[in-house]
Amino acid sequence: MLKRLVATLCGLELALVLGASAALALPSEAEDAALPGTFAGTVPLSSIEGESEGDGYALFLGAIEEVLASNADTVIEAKNDAVASEALAELQQAAAREAAAPAAEPQPEPAPAPQGPSTLALGGTVVPYVGSYLTSTAPEGAAGLWYGSDSTTDGSWGYFIGHNPGVFDRLLAMGEGSPVTVVDRTGAGRTYTVVLVFDVPNSTTWEDIESSVTGHGESIILQTCIDGGANYRIMVAS
Repeated sequence: MLKRLVATLCGLELALVLGASAALALPSEAEDAALPGTFAGTVPLSSIEGESEGDGYALFLGAIEEVLASNADTVIEAKNDAVASEALAELQQAAAREAAAPAAEPQPEPAPAPQGPSTLALGGTVVPYVGSYLTSTAPEGAAGLWYGSDSTTDGSWGYFIGHNPGVFDRLLAMGEGSPVTVVDRTGAGRTYTVVLVFDVPNSTTWEDIESSVTGHGESIILQTCIDGGANYRIMVAS
C-alpha cells in the first residue's frame, strides 16, 4: 500500500516540504541509475541504484512520514494558539463590556418602621410600652414604664422594663453608642444614645442604683433580666 502511494505521488509530481522546505520529486525508474548518492541534497538513496524496492524507498517513505508528523504537530500547535487567542479575545471583550457597563445605582436605605405614640425603637424593632408603675414584673407583650416620666421634652428621665426572652431581648445585642428612639404618649419623638451599660444581681434595689442612672438630664433607663433571671442588665441612654 505504501509503495503504491509513492508511485501515485510521483505520477502526480506532488512536491513535499522536507527540512529546509526543499521541493522533492521521485525520479522514474529510467533515471534511477543516473542519480548520485543523494537526492536533492536531502534524502539519501544509498541503495536505490538497480532496485525499485531498496533502502532508498524506505528512507523516502520515512522522510514523508516525518514531514507529515512534523506538519501535524505544527497544525495542532497552530490550532492551540488559535484557541488560546480566541479565549483571550473573549476575556478582553468581556472585560471591556464590564468596564463600559453603567455602575449600579445605590439602593436607598430601607425606611424605618413607622413609630406611633407610646413606643420605643430598639435595634430597628418598634416596641410598644404601657404604664407599669413600680410593678414587681414587666408586662407581657410590651415594655412597661416602671418609674419616672416618658416625656421626651421635660429634661428628666423615664425607667422602662421588659422581659428577656421577650420584647427586651434585643438589649443584649446593644451597647454604648446604640440608638434608642422614644415617641411619648403625646407623639413627640426623641432619639437617645446609650451611654452606660452595667449588670447587677436581681437582689439589687432602686436605692442601690439611683445615683448611677439619674442625673443624665433628658434620658431613659432600660432594664431586662439576664442569666435566667439571676441578674439584671441596665442601660442608660441620653
